[in-house]
Amino acid sequence: MIKGLFNVLIKSENVKKLASFYSGKLGLAVKHDCPDCVGLDLGNSQWLIIHKDDKGPSGDPGPSAFRVGFGLLVDDVDAVYKKLEGDVKFPWEPADQEWGVRTVTGFDPEGHKIEFVQEKPSAKSAKPKTKRRPQ
Repeated sequence: MIKGLFNVLIKSENVKKLASFYSGKLGLAVKHDCPDCVGLDLGNSQWLIIHKDDKGPSGDPGPSAFRVGFGLLVDDVDAVYKKLEGDVKFPWEPADQEWGVRTVTGFDPEGHKIEFVQEKPSAKSAKPKTKRRPQ
């Protein structure tokens, strides 16, 4: 069911300043940049995400809820959601994200954030659909 670590999330009061440290000083490439979060490339499909430490537009809980969360790569987000629905608190249902993955976010029994992530094939790597010739 679990294929590996997908991301580490850090809450920050100054997202751009902290992202500048990780990109400028540690050389991590910026993969996603928006006003409230920055995603940096850790390699091997892994991300370091720095997110504003307040309730953002996605509905994430505020600073008292968590400071660190993590994402796990899975084959099928929807199957994980169904399997863990009684054991993990899922505030939202699985959803496709603009950066090309399908995710569902939940909280373990002690309130730690866990994001389950399913990678989707990129348009470049997807096989073109072929049509049959009429016979």
